[in-house]
Amino acid sequence: MAEILVDADWGLRLGGEETPSAVKVSLIEAKRQQLAQLKERRKPSNKLIYLINITINELTNLKKNLEAREHTLLYGRVTYLLRQIESELQDGLGSVDSAS
Repeated sequence: MAEILVDADWGLRLGGEETPSAVKVSLIEAKRQQLAQLKERRKPSNKLIYLINITINELTNLKKNLEAREHTLLYGRVTYLLRQIESELQDGLGSVDSAS
């Protein structure tokens, strides 16, 4: 089963200006937990570990800068990284077993 990292909640609630900051923070924290669990559940490749770690760091930056003008840029960057992780997982390159 494919891991879904970018869903409707991510786009509509986090990307929307009308969404309260508290809701955005909870979505960011849920995404961080999802990525941490993904790293623990699988035997990720080095590339996938790298992508997950960068994405977790960018989620932290996004959370810190929700009220800043740059938040839309950070949101776009995190969304791009999440899609890269999804792509790695769908291609089967996300685990050490398939890299051999």
